[in-house]
Amino acid sequence: MTKQTSFDTTAIAGAQRQEYWKRCVSDTYFPLELDYMAGESFQGRLELFSLGDLSLSYLDSSPLRYRRQNHHLGQCEDESFLLSLPLRSCFEFTQRGRRTVCQPGSFVLERSGEPYEFLYAQSNALWVLKLPERTLRRHVATPDQRCALNFDATRGAGALFADYLALSARRLGELEPGDGQRLSRQLLELLGMALERQHPGESQSSAVAAAHLRRVEQHIHRHLDDSSLNPAGIAQACGISVRYLHRLFQGSGRSVQEWVRELRLQACHDALLATPPPPSIGELAYRWGFADQAHFNRAFKARYGIAPGELRRAARIN
Repeated sequence: MTKQTSFDTTAIAGAQRQEYWKRCVSDTYFPLELDYMAGESFQGRLELFSLGDLSLSYLDSSPLRYRRQNHHLGQCEDESFLLSLPLRSCFEFTQRGRRTVCQPGSFVLERSGEPYEFLYAQSNALWVLKLPERTLRRHVATPDQRCALNFDATRGAGALFADYLALSARRLGELEPGDGQRLSRQLLELLGMALERQHPGESQSSAVAAAHLRRVEQHIHRHLDDSSLNPAGIAQACGISVRYLHRLFQGSGRSVQEWVRELRLQACHDALLATPPPPSIGELAYRWGFADQAHFNRAFKARYGIAPGELRRAARIN
């Protein structure tokens, strides 16, 4: 069963509710300033579930304004993203100079590493999915470019993701230990597909760049096991220059080569935890595009803190 934590202001004295809720929200997500429109009559409830690297929460509260400010940004070691999906009423979200109104039936991506403002003027209920930046970037190369944009959750890949999120939440209590990590990977795959399919509210130039980036991401995923995969080949296959390819990844915090390596290491990590694990580390490395096993072993241990052979032995024991 996945871990569940509950917070509720019902039993908290009115004068103490605001500080209690601020502490609950900041501990669940990251430090924020809160403006309470209901004063001491404020009510809030938060249910938190752990899903491997991700956390899913159901938040129901009186009207609020959440503000992520510059002085908050250095208080968290690891950056993360929040995905908020309103259920009862709309909210307004502003980040990176963009302002969007998110209605029920859509969702918005928020980045912890930049200031933002999040407001709902009526009581609201939301699903909020917290995604570590490093985890999300394995599935979406430049998630920051998709922040503060509305994504449709009523049709296509967006609806599939939202439906699976809601269904998963209803069944979380029935899961066995270890199921949360597998469920999180499935949610991330669906989210990556939803983000790739939509690019709302973009200028013509940014829409063109987003289309090129989606094509690049799809090509990399399809050819991840090709040891000859390199920027020149990727650019040629996608009909762009190598210089433009590198420019597409400038906002991601990593190069295209680093993103390819991260995806390959994650694929190997998942394979080592599978049942049964692969018989040969060398074959696994070669299968996912690593031409040199010694280089693979060093990169894997640097990324996960354990050698691939040790992880395979631990998986067999368990």
